[in-house]
Amino acid sequence: MKEKLFDLYNNYFSKDKLKDEEILNFSRPFLIDVNDDYINSNNKVMIVGQETYTWYGLYKDFLNEDDGIKRTQDIYRNFMLDNKSNYNSPFWNFFNKLEENSNASFIWNNVYKLETIEYLEHIDKVGKKVGFSLLSKNKNYQYLIEKIRLFQRDILIKEIEILKPNVIIFLTGHPYDSLFMDKQFNNIENFYHDIDEAILLKIDKWKFGRFENEYLPYKTYRTYHPNYLNRASSKILSTEQKDFIFNFLKKQVM
Repeated sequence: MKEKLFDLYNNYFSKDKLKDEEILNFSRPFLIDVNDDYINSNNKVMIVGQETYTWYGLYKDFLNEDDGIKRTQDIYRNFMLDNKSNYNSPFWNFFNKLEENSNASFIWNNVYKLETIEYLEHIDKVGKKVGFSLLSKNKNYQYLIEKIRLFQRDILIKEIEILKPNVIIFLTGHPYDSLFMDKQFNNIENFYHDIDEAILLKIDKWKFGRFENEYLPYKTYRTYHPNYLNRASSKILSTEQKDFIFNFLKKQVM
């Protein structure tokens, strides 16, 4: 599994594959590493977020490293071991509570492997890099976002094929759907399925649903990103509905 993952990343993110100089100033790629616990687990869970908002340097830094893929996977592994429990964001609170007392082995993934980077020119923040959201409505950045989509096309499904999770939970907004509903996920009407228990609480498949596709495990679910769930008006999701979504997912990963 580790070798297949390394080979996949080497195929996508090597210098030989870079045909666009502008990508050099994108972020370091977000590359997963797996430990023996995950490899040997009978209950594997993949939590899929959106993007990292910077990830330890730039793409050109990564390419200039002799062992860039290994070093980048080391960054991921060290983050998961040492840092994730220290984050108090809605996403990591959600992730850590799902993982708590579970007998499953968890990995974190993101829909986007790269992101655009801005260097701020404010007098108090000169040279500081910040992640530029791929949901930006700034038309000047749309062509960059499209470059990322094309550059990493199909990698998510290939990661899933290698990592073989039993449960996948997408914590993503609908604007992110387009990246994984490409040539392999192109029938949206058959892709989204209602969850019977959720329907009883009037939660339709667009707010919390199951994805069905030959490349995905049966237990593949999607709901809003926890940041959005925290901000969402009670008209979108009530407290009872939010609690149901979390508790339902918690049962799937026990």
